[in-house]
Amino acid sequence: MNVTFHSSGAISHAHYALVRKVESAESPQAADEAIRAEILAIRERLSKASPSSEKCKECLVILLYCFDAMESLDDIAGHFDFALIHAVNLAVSGRTLEARRIGYVFCSTLMPREHELNLMLVNGLRRVVIELESQAEGRICLALAALIEAPSADVIPAVQPTLMSLMNHASTRVRRRTLLALRALFQIDPERCLSQPKLLVERLLKRIREDKEPFVVEAALGLALDLFRNNLIAPNELSRLVANLIAEESGNAHSCAPLFIKALGVFGELVSVTPLSTQTDVLGSILQKLQTSSCMAAPNHASVIQSFRLFKDISPSTLAPSFSSAHHPLRLIIPLLSSPLPNLQYLFLSCLAQLDPALWVGENGEDILAERDVARIMSSTESPDDHIRILTIQILHRADPSIPRKLYENLLSAPIAPTLSSREKHATRLLEVIDAITDVGSAYAEALKDIIAAVEPGNPARTEQRFGNNDDAFLLEGVVNSVLLRTQSAIQEFQKSFVDALFQITLLAEKPCGPTLTLVTSAIACEFGAFSDMTPVDIARGLCRCLEHSSVSIQEAILLALLRVTALCETRPPEVLDRVNQLGAKSRRHIRTRCNQYIALTEKMANLKALIPPNSPLTLPDILQIIVTQPAPPKPNNTYPNSPSQSTPDTPKSKLRYHAYDEAPRVEFRQRRDPSHRQSIASHSPKHSSEQNLLTSPNASMRRLSLATERGHQPATELAKRRKEAAELSLKMDLISLDSPLAADQTSFSSQPMVVQQPSQREFDAAWVSLKTAGANARGWCMYSPKEAARRLEELGFSVFKESARQAQATDEILLLLHAAGADHGGVVQLRIGDDETCLWQLRTQSTTLRDQVKERLDRA
Repeated sequence: MNVTFHSSGAISHAHYALVRKVESAESPQAADEAIRAEILAIRERLSKASPSSEKCKECLVILLYCFDAMESLDDIAGHFDFALIHAVNLAVSGRTLEARRIGYVFCSTLMPREHELNLMLVNGLRRVVIELESQAEGRICLALAALIEAPSADVIPAVQPTLMSLMNHASTRVRRRTLLALRALFQIDPERCLSQPKLLVERLLKRIREDKEPFVVEAALGLALDLFRNNLIAPNELSRLVANLIAEESGNAHSCAPLFIKALGVFGELVSVTPLSTQTDVLGSILQKLQTSSCMAAPNHASVIQSFRLFKDISPSTLAPSFSSAHHPLRLIIPLLSSPLPNLQYLFLSCLAQLDPALWVGENGEDILAERDVARIMSSTESPDDHIRILTIQILHRADPSIPRKLYENLLSAPIAPTLSSREKHATRLLEVIDAITDVGSAYAEALKDIIAAVEPGNPARTEQRFGNNDDAFLLEGVVNSVLLRTQSAIQEFQKSFVDALFQITLLAEKPCGPTLTLVTSAIACEFGAFSDMTPVDIARGLCRCLEHSSVSIQEAILLALLRVTALCETRPPEVLDRVNQLGAKSRRHIRTRCNQYIALTEKMANLKALIPPNSPLTLPDILQIIVTQPAPPKPNNTYPNSPSQSTPDTPKSKLRYHAYDEAPRVEFRQRRDPSHRQSIASHSPKHSSEQNLLTSPNASMRRLSLATERGHQPATELAKRRKEAAELSLKMDLISLDSPLAADQTSFSSQPMVVQQPSQREFDAAWVSLKTAGANARGWCMYSPKEAARRLEELGFSVFKESARQAQATDEILLLLHAAGADHGGVVQLRIGDDETCLWQLRTQSTTLRDQVKERLDRA
């Protein structure tokens, strides 16, 4: 945020400082923390003393900003209740119009209609009656704005006579706000607003017929439409007025686009009760408007699409006589299809989607679209814009269902590039076609199975790869997102049919599914498991069968889904508990923690059902958020046998006891020798070599601390033994970092071998910063330590950068610089140790090829 305080529009320096803090936050969570801290500070400030009108206004503006800027909307309930009383007081007795308006805005935004302070606000609104009779236009507009933003049925009898008279006010702003206020009050309580219905309808139609201000007429059309929906206005009279208005705006070169669009929308609701002759007149006016205005001009785009939406509301038999070959509206917008701009192409397709296919396909639509135009429409199925592709497939399906079906079959059998991103894009395109050609959940599930079987890298028909503990490299994340979004937006009938069919395919299958289908099943079981005809116990058993053949990340998703499904059961299934115990016994720390959490949370089913209500729709992230906020489960009495993280040899416990981030005790050591001197004496003095390697190895700081602590408590022989073991370990680590004699003979799996470089710290940092916003950045994790991952990348021909100053002090970070021979692009990789002693990696590069190579190699590790 590079804006000065005077140019920012902030109400105060405190408001400006908060906005800067939120805009510069490193993450949404950090921004929310800053907002919560500001809310607490304002709450404390308002509770200490009664603020002045200006201070109260400032606090309310800042709180409104906090409400708009907060990311975690679930956490805002009740956060602003403390300020409601101050907002009501400001709205009722503020000294200035601006202060009172802010009070009304705060109440209308954050006060529920059933809140107890609403009565106090209504009593304050009775002062509106006095202000409505004022001669000051500003006070009248403020009172009308209060009625629009916070309408109340209790105030209707007091203000209705005044509002009826204000419909004829000389000010345009007053007339418009009066109509909007009447509409807001009518929607709250129609009966109280109809004390004089004939007078209201008479003056309203007069506004539509005689008022010269477009925005006043637009507001009057909105109120007239509400009256028509409640059978309070004659449809023939209103449709005739709207038709005349459309005709006037069509012939006016300087017409108001919002008014024309509003009139078309109102007439669309009146079509069913409008005489055929009036409909024909309106069609003529619209075609005249389309002919006289350029469809390529941006101000006319809204009018064009609204006109075609009206065509959708009129029967094709009525439209056909007006849509002659010479005056067909599609001919008027054909230039949009050949435009290189995707927005204009989408506008044309949106207009085409509003027309019945009989109006442009077959005998009635013959020669409306030239062959080249049809070819352009067909080529839109290959557009890089997904919205254009989806809309084109929907149009083709309405015109001829066999076309998208043939397209699906061709895509299903088409060759796929070997990269993961290409497979993901191909699967996404297949799902787009399936979305258009089927609306049955069971058919969608069967198609999903076929798509994943054809596209997923683990398919034996396409590759010799098989799924294993590192099958994250085969996970199609885009497919998972598309399926979940499709299911969430579908009707309940589709959801139930899809869930039942999916569970039959995955949970009852004899062979284990791939990672993509397993993750989809876990997410669907978590969110829609209650819709299935399968019992929760059977769902849990089926999920348990997927645990053994899945990677760590998929196992975590399954465990979260198991927790959700178990909450639907009457009791905890014992076979599920046994499977979770077995998984925890052979897993590392992360999955073992998730297993312990499942065991602890499901021990008492009543507590679990209170924590995870069976009837509430919860996703996998919701379940994860619930369990991470719970206290850590107690460590089981029977430790898991054969756990890979447990140390088998009995080593003496260190006497060192301190928290992870406490400052280590200062210990005096002798001065580090020059590296060249250390190498020269390595072969002559084993004692000095071991000790020096111990002090200069990457783990030197930790080993120094441990060694200094143990010197006073262990005999000399034991100390010597530990020095020797540390020296041997350090020597092995140094040997790993030496250039391998086999490096020259090794062959890279990439078609472009990587060039080995040894840049400086400054060069690496510059590359890391310059590629921060690169288009092909990626991140992930592998099962090995950072050193092992770096060694594996070295073996494949990647250049490992070992000269980092940070690396000399931290053993949990390794930096890599990558560059492809014969190409201008490159990349940088950062390897860091993560939970469970695995490796978290982050890649910055501009090359999608390099990204896919690194992701595939590291995910396989």
